[in-house]
Amino acid sequence: MFRTLAHYSRLSFFARLGACALLLSGCESAAHRVCADVTNCSHGGSDDYVTACRDQADDLAHEATRSGCDAAYDAYFSCADDHFECTGNQSTFPGCDAAAAAIDRCIDAGRASNACGELETRLATCPGGSAAVATAGGPALEPCTANGVCSAQCYLDSLADVCAPAPAELAAFADCAAHCVF
Repeated sequence: MFRTLAHYSRLSFFARLGACALLLSGCESAAHRVCADVTNCSHGGSDDYVTACRDQADDLAHEATRSGCDAAYDAYFSCADDHFECTGNQSTFPGCDAAAAAIDRCIDAGRASNACGELETRLATCPGGSAAVATAGGPALEPCTANGVCSAQCYLDSLADVCAPAPAELAAFADCAAHCVF
């Protein structure tokens, strides 16, 4: 009898452990699942790429909150998670164009409160304005889409002085911005 009880206790432990693992994987956000899908399809499953993508998705979630776009963010990533397709090494999200446009419009409308607006404000203080910085190798301001806000945040995070980008800082910016996949 003791052996049977020990056997069931062991089975019960492994069953609980398996259930916990399933629960934890179910807690992963739609954005993080999209990053895993895109990484597996288009970037050979790179651990570095999926980590960077998830960091950018988290930053975008923060920007969506700053811009009042939480619902649009959730709707886009829910759609992208549900409609992900991989053809060859190309990631697509058929049927999600309207959700992507909605988050882009919302983020653009909230520009004053997000990284795009912060970058625009800081570049305006540069000698010659943002056009001079773009000519010197910095970013040209683009519409504040999900990718734009991600790139703007990369630029802000990579440079000590947005008006005088150093080559190494521009390389760090380009590496960061390469992970902006939204």
